[in-house]
Amino acid sequence: MKENKTIVVSLDSGALITEFNEYAEKFTGYTRNEVIGRNWFEIFIPDADILEVLEAFNSLFHGENMFWKFENKITLKDGSKKQ
Repeated sequence: MKENKTIVVSLDSGALITEFNEYAEKFTGYTRNEVIGRNWFEIFIPDADILEVLEAFNSLFHGENMFWKFENKITLKDGSKKQ
C-alpha cells in the first residue's frame, strides 16, 4: 500500500492549530501534541516570510481573496526550512 504523503493542518481564526495529521508529524518533526493549540505562524513560518504569509492568511480567512494555490517555506523542528 502506498504511503499517504499529504500534510493536513487545520487552523482556527486565530491561526491556532486544530488538526495535524501523521504525515505532518513525520514531515516537520513535531508531534501532534506539541503543536495542537499553538500558533501556526509562531512555530512554522520563517521570520523573513511572516508578513507575506500572514497577509495571505488574513485575506483568505476574511473572504477577500480565494487562493487555489499558495506556497511558502516552513521551519521544521530541526530548524531547517522546506517548501
